Amino acid sequence: MPDRERPDELENPVPHDAPSKSVVDSVLSGLISAGNSVVSLVAGLLAAVLVLYSGYVIYDSFNTQYKAYSSAWDLLQYKPEYIDDYEVPLSGSTLREINEDYRAWLTVYDSTIDYPVVQGPNDLYYANHDIYKNSSLTGAIYLATANTPDLSDSYNLVYGHHMDNGAMFGCLDSFKDQSYFNAHREGIIVGESGAYDIQLFAVVSTDAYENRIYGVGDRAQEVLSFLESGGEGGVGLGTQVLIYDAEVAKTAERMIALSTCASASTNGRLVVIGKMTKRDLIDLTVVDEDGNPADNDDNTFTWEYDGEDHHVTGIPSLEDATVEYSTDGGETWTDVPPTIKDTGDITVTIRATTPANGTVTVTATLRVTRRTVTVQANDATKVYNTADPVFTAIVTGTLNGNTVQYTIENRAPSGNVGEYPGALTPTGQDVQGNYTVIYLPGTLTITRAQIPLNVTGYTGRADGQPHGVTVNTNILPQGTTLEYSTDGGVTWTTTPPTLTEAGSLTVTVRATNPNYETATATAVITLEPAIPTYTLVIRYMWNDEEVAPAKTYTYAEGTRYSVPSPTLVGYSTDMPLVSGVLTQDTEITVVYTRKAYRLTVRYVDLNGVELAAAYTEELFAGEVYSVGVPEIAGYTVARQMVTGVMGSRDEVITVIYVPMDDPVLQETVTLIGIDEYETPLGLDHVNMQVGVCWE
Repeated sequence: MPDRERPDELENPVPHDAPSKSVVDSVLSGLISAGNSVVSLVAGLLAAVLVLYSGYVIYDSFNTQYKAYSSAWDLLQYKPEYIDDYEVPLSGSTLREINEDYRAWLTVYDSTIDYPVVQGPNDLYYANHDIYKNSSLTGAIYLATANTPDLSDSYNLVYGHHMDNGAMFGCLDSFKDQSYFNAHREGIIVGESGAYDIQLFAVVSTDAYENRIYGVGDRAQEVLSFLESGGEGGVGLGTQVLIYDAEVAKTAERMIALSTCASASTNGRLVVIGKMTKRDLIDLTVVDEDGNPADNDDNTFTWEYDGEDHHVTGIPSLEDATVEYSTDGGETWTDVPPTIKDTGDITVTIRATTPANGTVTVTATLRVTRRTVTVQANDATKVYNTADPVFTAIVTGTLNGNTVQYTIENRAPSGNVGEYPGALTPTGQDVQGNYTVIYLPGTLTITRAQIPLNVTGYTGRADGQPHGVTVNTNILPQGTTLEYSTDGGVTWTTTPPTLTEAGSLTVTVRATNPNYETATATAVITLEPAIPTYTLVIRYMWNDEEVAPAKTYTYAEGTRYSVPSPTLVGYSTDMPLVSGVLTQDTEITVVYTRKAYRLTVRYVDLNGVELAAAYTEELFAGEVYSVGVPEIAGYTVARQMVTGVMGSRDEVITVIYVPMDDPVLQETVTLIGIDEYETPLGLDHVNMQVGVCWE
């Protein structure tokens, strides 16, 4: 608030001569004199009040302006300490205990900007509340509510009032001067996540509603693009880039913007923008077991699988630092570096801690990549039309007795004789455990097989028929061509040669097939002169009668013959087998003799008692007989004659008589004429004339 001038003191007017007074005039004069005294007193009192008020206004303005400095609040006692360029963020600070909204401490070197930074529930609260949350016209320096509290956004916005005495962000006006800007470009902001060096690179005049400046978060590149365009398309009052250092700007991955009011307009704003570079509290270097750092910016250590354990070690810049490791995001810690052996990634958090300088944390990735293994199929040879051999391969690159699984396929396109590069193809999973497997093919060579040529000659006598060699074609492979030669291979024909006349012929047989070796075999056809043939006639006779048809045989000279004589019913012979060696036409008579058999007819009663003398007769087998039955007194018989054909054995026929005086038997017997009935009485044959079987 500008100072106000004190009012000038009132001066007494110069008195002049007065006329003579009447009584009335004297009274009135007294009254007037008294009134003047009262007025003078009131005027004096008013003058005193005005002097006191002016003094208060001057004091209040001075006090407000003064308290805008952090030194007036005695806040510098909470400023972070610095030790050998390694600052301890918020070390020893009790500001967090005083105000939980405390976020950081901002300093621009050699300027009046040296304040704690708070963050309110909205972007108006700390515009009229101080660091102690008391109502205040000067407010506080505060971080935009939309920014993350730990300054991890790429674009962070900090607000401060524009004080005429240069307090708060009142000194930002000076940065519009290029020479002042060049001399005051450095600063630092210290927060929970660490300290960030600030290098200012831009001064911008803009409008309070320019979202391309006042939109916060991970927007660094968008803001830079807007600044590089010179604020093209700005809203409201527009945007002017007053100062811009493009070299610094192009490396600004994280930025801070300091915003204050501009005196020219209600919506006018002045923004000074700087690059933020994190300053590590403790320099923590991560190396592998051989002392080598990571070969990339993201602390990734890579090994190809070698069957060994690998680890990294954190090396702090301060000797008294304690180094610990965590693989679960900081839940648990150990002072033993974790190891990795098998393929995969392990994220290791490494922290170094000292009592004086706090903690620095680095994250490293331990990565083991798969080892390359080759499976090279061995070249192989097989004979055509035979089973595949066991195909093998050479595996190169495995460690510690590890194996990889694969099979080898035979991919010869036809299987015919030839050389097939790449036909032996190993196949399997491309990734197996800790290995990446590369499969390399081999060559399969198929050689000709041997043709199974089996040729048989012929030896015999000339018989007027052509005779040749015999080739077992059943065992020949399909597509085989047979050729014959009778001149030792000079000429060949596909027609098999034969020999008909007595003599000898040597035949060479050649078998050819595209997938087989040519095979040859030799056989001989030999025909001896023909042997004479003779006729053998065998006749079968009895008493100059032919009892069986004669048999005629034709045999070659010297043939041994053996012919069985037929068996004839009722005949016998002394030559059951006719045998010998035929040397000429021969006729042989087999003489049969005829045999007689006895026929006996007996005449008995029911008890087997003979009632008359038996009849006997010698007969040849096949002769018809007819024998009369005698009459016996007191008996009856149904048949008067016994007839039949003589068999080839002796026969006994029994005729049974039934008593005539037995009326019951006579009534029950039915005469049926049963011949040759064997009875339990020991009789050979019975010619029963009754219809009853007697047991």
